[in-house]
Parts: sequence; structure tokens; C-alpha cells
Amino acid sequence: MESLARETLLDRAARRLGIDPVEIRRRNLVYLADQPTTSSMGIPLEDITPGECLEKLLDHFDMAAFRREQAAARAQGRYLGVGIASYVEPTGSAGSMAPMTGELAQVRIEPTGKVTATLSTHSQGHGTATTMAQCIADRLGVRYEDVTVFEGDSTRGGFSPGAAGSRQGVIAGGAAIRCSEMLADKVRTLAAHLLNASAESVVIDQGMVHVEGAPEMARPLAEIAAIAYGEPDRLPAGFESGLEMQFRYQPPPMTFTSATHLAVVEVDGETGFVTILRWISSEDCGTVINPAVVEGQISGGLAQAIGMVLLEEMPYDARGNPQAATFKDYLLPAISDVPLFEFVHANTPSQSIGGVRGVGEGGAIIGPPTLVNAIADALTPFGELGDVVLPLTPARILDVIEQRDVSGIHAPEPVTGDPVVAEPAAMAPAAPVAAAPAVSSAGPEGDWNMVLKTPMGPQAMLAHFDVSGEALSGYLSAPEGRQDFAGGTVEAGRLRFDLKVEKPMKITLKYDLEVSGDAISGKCKMGMFGSAKVTGERA
Repeated sequence: MESLARETLLDRAARRLGIDPVEIRRRNLVYLADQPTTSSMGIPLEDITPGECLEKLLDHFDMAAFRREQAAARAQGRYLGVGIASYVEPTGSAGSMAPMTGELAQVRIEPTGKVTATLSTHSQGHGTATTMAQCIADRLGVRYEDVTVFEGDSTRGGFSPGAAGSRQGVIAGGAAIRCSEMLADKVRTLAAHLLNASAESVVIDQGMVHVEGAPEMARPLAEIAAIAYGEPDRLPAGFESGLEMQFRYQPPPMTFTSATHLAVVEVDGETGFVTILRWISSEDCGTVINPAVVEGQISGGLAQAIGMVLLEEMPYDARGNPQAATFKDYLLPAISDVPLFEFVHANTPSQSIGGVRGVGEGGAIIGPPTLVNAIADALTPFGELGDVVLPLTPARILDVIEQRDVSGIHAPEPVTGDPVVAEPAAMAPAAPVAAAPAVSSAGPEGDWNMVLKTPMGPQAMLAHFDVSGEALSGYLSAPEGRQDFAGGTVEAGRLRFDLKVEKPMKITLKYDLEVSGDAISGKCKMGMFGSAKVTGERA
């Protein structure tokens, strides 16, 4: 919803300013050349490419040619529109809150040479077993078909938050890659001992272990594995028997991804029906493990977005009864409603192991504003789309085209039955007015017991304030540690100050508090984590 509000507002601003929607985004998107920088929410940005995604998409779509086609179509009574939208999303969350930890990979080469991996991932149908097997096969030098992945069972795979926030490709992929690299090093160490060569010269490829420059010095991986398990006397000194490895990956707190999408639509001026003619996705998900999985996830999200914008509605009558209780009335997108999507990959490796970024939510995030902007662009000859009330049914689109209330959403609710007139209540005797409680005349100086009500749960802390004129300083103290601050302000009992936090991730907390006697209240803006209420009393 945040992207829908922001991106439709950007298009409306561009129309009022008389500039192109592409230009307003160019002025506001971050490019690689602008980094490192800090976002307006105080988040460090180092390697994201929303600007580059926009440029790569425009290399794939001739906007000037479309505008000429659009003008010619309008002269014929046809209404074409183009919509564009961009987004940036934090993915691969780990360490920013306690449950969102790393992912575990356990990989072993069996005595047969086959590979078995147990991961803490949980697939929701987005291909983690496939992509993790690819990562493992690539780093171990074995065939993909020889890798079996077990997942979705915390009794075997170790603790993990599982699928949430587009994190498994980033974190589980990093764990699988590094664990496989460590196991490959162990294979090379043993092979070098058995073949009387240096470990650096040993290569594993397609299940064969050989020495560079000496093709006759080659052994099947299965033969090396059988020795590792069954012939301990042939192992080098200090070498642990078997070929097994385990690694838990704890990545950076956030790995950002970005994208720009474009849709072309035609709106029928007689019926209000929308036809999607073209849709282009320019996405940066870092290193692409499997293009089919990436494009499949984006496509699924875009299908969901099309349903959200054009079809899916849950109306209720005046008594609160649902009027779309079956799929005969609640319209889901069919295959005929979803176009063939075009994909442009603007890939920049991230700082995580393997260079992966999340992608799972991209289509659902960026699809709605892209489509709404395209429809609004097609309707510009008739005026502004106005408030975005989804879904944009044919009747609601005709509201704009015909400049009247076709859909009925603007009409007052009909009144049925006789109006009920309430009997006047008997006047009760006036209650005695209680005396106002005494209010402390003390200022904000000193100690306060405060509670920060975060989305992750309440956090109790002790606040100490020092005041010098209108200058405010002090510290906040909690079991996790103490953080000093300075540069705050005091004005008529209102306290404002910033707290720069370094761990678990760099973020600036902006406090805005009001002191009333011995009570304190207000809010704290927590960057990407939203706002939290603050309450407390004088200690």
C-alpha cells in the first residue's frame, strides 16, 4: 500500500507540474553514482540500483514512440495509457530483531558420491529445493541431479524463521554456498594427499576429481568419498573421516533490492474495461540463481496485483453480510486477464555471500501502482482518476469517463424503514466536579521510567534529561546498554531529540515527547520500522 500511495502521488504531481513521470523519478531515485548515502529514513545505502533499473527498462521501451502512438489512437477514439513505478525493499532480514536470525546448511557427500543437504528453509512453492541444489552443485562441482535437498523440518534442519521477507535466497543461499565451498576444500585436501599433488591444483568438475595439467591423475568423486568413510588408514594426519560440513550464515542486517515496472493498457471508452497490452519488469535481484524461479515469483506477484487493481472486492451490505462469499462473485484473475510479462534483469551483486538479493515480493509490491498509473494515464483526456478506490471496476472507470456517478459509490446510502426517534433522556442531577489533581511544577530534568511500544514488543528503559535553556541532552538506558544523546531541544514541555543506534543495524531514532506534570508521552520514529508510542512517568 505504501508503494501504491507514493507512486500514484508521483504521477499526479508530474501531471500538475507538467513534467514526464519518468523525469520526476529520475530526479528522485538513487543511482549507484550517488552512493554511499543515507536514505530519508536514516538507512545507509551502498549498492542498490533503482535508478539503473529505470534506465535499463527505458532501453527496452521506446517511450517517445509510444506517446506518438497514444496521440494517434486518441484521435481515433481509443485510449492508451502507460504506467511506470519503482520501489526499493529491504530483504534478507537477519539480526534486526531476535527471531530473524541466519540460516543453517548441512551438506555431506555420501560414500556413493551423491550429495545430501539438509537446510533450515521452508518452501512456499517458490523453488528453494531447486535453487539451493543449484548453489550446492555449482560450488561442489557435481551434477545438479546428484544433489538431494531436505527442508521444511526444524527437527532436522536447525532453527530458522523460514520464509518471510524475501530472505531465503539471500541467507540460505549464502549458507549453502559457503558450506559447499568448505566441503569442496576438504575434498581437495584429501584428493591432494591421495594423488600426491597440491590442494590448489585439484579440480572437482562433473563429479570427477583431477589434477590440473595431469589428466591421467583423475578419480571419480565417489572413489574419494568411499576412502574418506571406509579407509581411515589412508587419510592424512588430522583429517576427520567422512565428507560432511555444517555452516550457519549470518548476513548483513538488510540486503536491499529494487525494480522499475512499466505497463501499457487500453481503456474502452464505452464500457470502461481495461486490457493490458504489455508489461515489462526491470528487477535487480543481484545474482540470479534460477531465472525461471525469479520470473515465476515476479509473475505470481503481478497476477496478484492485477486481481487487486481490477477484480477482487469484498463488499458488505448494510447489515454486515458479505456479498462475495463465493468465487462466482469474488473475481480472481484468470489466465485471460494476465499478459505475457517481459523481463529485464538489471543485476548488481549484493554484499551477501553469492551476491543474491530477495525478489519474492517484488511483483505484489510494484504491480498495483504500475497498473493504476497506466489506467490514470489513459484517462487523462477525461480528467484525474481522483481518489484510488480499488478495484477499478468498469463502472468506477466510467465515473471518470462520463463525469457522473455510474458506480454508485458516491451516492448516499438509501434509508429503509421508518426512522427511529430516540426518546429524550431525563435530565440527571449534575455530578459534583472533582478537584483537579495537583500537577508537578518540575521540568523534564531528571530520571524517567519509560516504555517504548515497538512492533517487536514493549521495551522498558530509563531516560535521563539535562536541560540548559532550550538545549536538551541526556541518555537512555536499557538492559541492552546505554546510549547518550545531545543536540535536542526543549520548548514549552515538548522534548525533541535524535538517538543514533549502531547495532544491530545503523538507524536514527527520532523522539518527540510531551511532559505533563509527572507523566511523559509521545512517539518515536524508528525509520523503516515505523513509529512507536512512548509512555512513562517521573522516576
